Amino acid sequence: MDEKQLAAIGPEDFVLGFQLAGVEEARETTPASYEEDIQALLDHPDVGIIIARHEDVASLPDNVRSEVTGSVDPVVIQLGGGAGEGLREQIRSAIGIDLMEE
Repeated sequence: MDEKQLAAIGPEDFVLGFQLAGVEEARETTPASYEEDIQALLDHPDVGIIIARHEDVASLPDNVRSEVTGSVDPVVIQLGGGAGEGLREQIRSAIGIDLMEE
């Protein structure tokens, strides 16, 4: 089985920590090129997990945002405000159990 890479996408201040941690596929992007850049990561055969800011994903057009949030390979993990419920749904969808159930 081939190992998949971790990727991060966002502005410089977001991806810098991932770059310092050794994430090779850490893409600095701008709002103008974000849609194109995240699509390139979704289509990259070696990427298994994409880390993205919730606010950047929320700014995408509806059809692209649906593709990003529904992606399983690679899975897109959103960090930041409002991302908790999306992550909860992704985990529930992936393994069939609500790990955050109270």
